[in-house]
Amino acid sequence: MSILRRRPLLIACILAVVGGLVFADMSASVYMTGQLWGTDGFKLNNQEQKDADMLTFQINNERAGAYFRLWSDLDESNAVDVKVRSAKIWFKPISQLKMEIGGVEYGLYTEQLNWWKVPTGASYAQFTSWDTRWSSAATNTGAGFQAEFKPIDDLTLAATFTPGFGTMIKEYDGNTDWGVLAKYNIQGIGSVGAAYRDNGKDQEKIARVGFDLNAVKGLYAFLTLIARFDNTAGAYASSTNPVELMGLSIDNYVAYSIDKISLKGRFPVTLRTKGEASDPSYMCYDVKAAYSLEGLTPYFRIQQEEKLTFNSDLKFAPQFNLGAEWGYDGASFNVSFQVNMPSESGAEMKWSIPFEVRVSF
Repeated sequence: MSILRRRPLLIACILAVVGGLVFADMSASVYMTGQLWGTDGFKLNNQEQKDADMLTFQINNERAGAYFRLWSDLDESNAVDVKVRSAKIWFKPISQLKMEIGGVEYGLYTEQLNWWKVPTGASYAQFTSWDTRWSSAATNTGAGFQAEFKPIDDLTLAATFTPGFGTMIKEYDGNTDWGVLAKYNIQGIGSVGAAYRDNGKDQEKIARVGFDLNAVKGLYAFLTLIARFDNTAGAYASSTNPVELMGLSIDNYVAYSIDKISLKGRFPVTLRTKGEASDPSYMCYDVKAAYSLEGLTPYFRIQQEEKLTFNSDLKFAPQFNLGAEWGYDGASFNVSFQVNMPSESGAEMKWSIPFEVRVSF
């Protein structure tokens, strides 16, 4: 029987959420990115942020909540092409157990510059084509169910099951995505955690194990080893070959602040195990330095995601941003002058003035 036909269960879940939201806190935010001017002129939602949120809305109390996000490209041809990016409801039948239905996912350790750029051990071809380029969902992501269980204060267990709504659960043949996670907090030191994600039959499996540290005042850091088991190195390719270890990502992040100065950096490295010339290992980097003033934070940032392969094609072509962030009364702004150095001989340097705006209610 499909999830949509499990009416007693669905009705019970809805009643539990609606009943629990009578005395709830509500919040909403609108987020927009774009480019004020530059080599490509003016545009909203540049290519790096093409799926930026138009509206995020959530309502929560101690026992239940609901959440959804809308997004649009906001270009001239799709000015009204608004889509639901994520929607879910959650409730707590007991204080230690949180149940979610809808668009679910659960993360382990995530860098705090972009908050979603977590490598997956993918091949360079997959990475540069955005085929599983990043994923902060350690258990899985999609339409389904999720449970978070905290039997004791410092231990978190989570499981995600994403068959897609309307799927016949009793006809499971290995195509359903699922994942599990365990994380233990060590008071005054940090935490350790592990997760496993199965993307279905003949699809990649991703295992993670890592730790973070916060024992030193002003310092936060984590290190995660991510193993990818796959049967193809091609971008958007399918295969029925046996799944085997194809890549290892060493994800990392460090942040240090003292007085008004803050430094943040990430240097994820992906090692491909086959050693083939067409499947090179590669890395990225992203470093940001900021100085906090009253309501205003100037910063300098340098980063590069592509062309840093461990072979003869390695090319340093950084992106520089000199800008400022500021916020007041629920609104935050980020604008910078950006320079993209060319990665190919004879190519032109590009410049732009990107911006981000978020207004929260």
